Amino acid sequence: MSMKKSAYSIRGYVITLAIGWTLVVIASLAWNFLQLRQHEENEAYGRAAAVYESDITYRRWNAGHGGVYVPVTAKMQPNPYFKDIPERDIKTTDGRSFTLVNPAFMMRQVHELVLKEGGGTGHLTSLNPLRPENRPDVWEVEALKAFEKGVSEFKYIKKRNNGKRYMRLMRPLVTEEECLKCHAKQGYKLGDIRGGISTEVLVLPLMDDMRISLLFGHGAIWILVLSIILIGGGKQEITERELSKYRDHLENLVEDRTVELESKNNELKQFAHTVSHDLKTPLSGVLGYLECLIEDLKKQRYEEVMRDALRTKDIAKKMNQMIDRILTLAKSGEIVDLAMRISMKDIVQEVIYFTATGSGKKKIDIKISNELPEVSGDKVRLIQVVQNLISNAIKYMGDQQKPCIEIGSYKEKNENVFFVKDNGIGIEAKYKDEIFSLFRQLRHGSAGIGAGLAIVKRIIEVHGGRIWAESDGVGKGSTFYFTFPL
Repeated sequence: MSMKKSAYSIRGYVITLAIGWTLVVIASLAWNFLQLRQHEENEAYGRAAAVYESDITYRRWNAGHGGVYVPVTAKMQPNPYFKDIPERDIKTTDGRSFTLVNPAFMMRQVHELVLKEGGGTGHLTSLNPLRPENRPDVWEVEALKAFEKGVSEFKYIKKRNNGKRYMRLMRPLVTEEECLKCHAKQGYKLGDIRGGISTEVLVLPLMDDMRISLLFGHGAIWILVLSIILIGGGKQEITERELSKYRDHLENLVEDRTVELESKNNELKQFAHTVSHDLKTPLSGVLGYLECLIEDLKKQRYEEVMRDALRTKDIAKKMNQMIDRILTLAKSGEIVDLAMRISMKDIVQEVIYFTATGSGKKKIDIKISNELPEVSGDKVRLIQVVQNLISNAIKYMGDQQKPCIEIGSYKEKNENVFFVKDNGIGIEAKYKDEIFSLFRQLRHGSAGIGAGLAIVKRIIEVHGGRIWAESDGVGKGSTFYFTFPL
């Protein structure tokens, strides 16, 4: 009996939970639909109010001029309700006939034109209209009576036989000085409510796509959670073997993630520490220009002093930027600005400006292809790549009498392939892979700590590319290739 009671209890709990969850989803969907409906109605209200404000502006312009005269045509006949107004009709010296159009007459024609073109409709009406066609409908009568009691606005949503909703908005029309010209005979005084302007615009179904998304989204969540409730409620017990297996799985997962996290952290710390290697080249430039500056000061060559000082300042700024980005990388553990479009030609020229001039005693012939394409990546990191490769080419030029560096690119399948080629000391075949290892130097006693190419390799791989080196052997130069996805 106790097992049956327990089963009934679980079943009742599941049913109650399922019903409660269903009601929550229905309530959420209804509330969201109501908000979307309100948004559509607010948008329609704004358009209806704009129509009203336009009508008022037109009326005041016309009234401010005491009406306007327009040519008499078959469609524009003199207004019979103005027959008592002096100079209702006039003729020009050349015999053309004109008739007076007051604000109400003008607005009626504007409303008819807008209605014909499919826009929002407007209706000028009153409880005591001069023109019978301007008499109000049932809703407008209710609104006009409300205006007399101090109500400033009347609106509601009307659904027509075509199934579409329309926003109706009506605001009072207050008697102004210009209005008494035509309406004083009706007994109106300045400031009286003598009627109103009603506007009607279609409530546009702006949120239909959002409704469909909400319906599918709520339906998917409802099914997902309901499935969890039913599956969870239908499962009465879990064996110790299953619990142990699941627990072991979690422990192994946590252990694997912990090892992976520690490895990533150690790699990041090591990278952030060794990346300071890149600061040596601009620092050498600073020291070189400072020596030139001292020499120029001794010889009173002030133009050269200014040049050396400006270049030293430029290199110092560059070092500061590199330090800032290295610190950012150490904290975030990732490359930033990966989607920026960058001109590789501009990067190469910038690196040569800061590196090549003070990197050696011999004149190095540097050839740059005019066809270097743009790539997507982090500009500061790509400068590090090019700076390391060019600096290495200069550093390992050896005793070459006509040192030369060539920088170019070509397309291959889905990649842009760039290369930095030199005629320096070259690389032995057995060291082609080792040169990209951290702290690996193939030539003892050379400057640096062997981190440059390791840094380059990591930056290229983060950008989704590859890097490798080719050389025909010692003394035959070397070429470093790296790729970027198209």
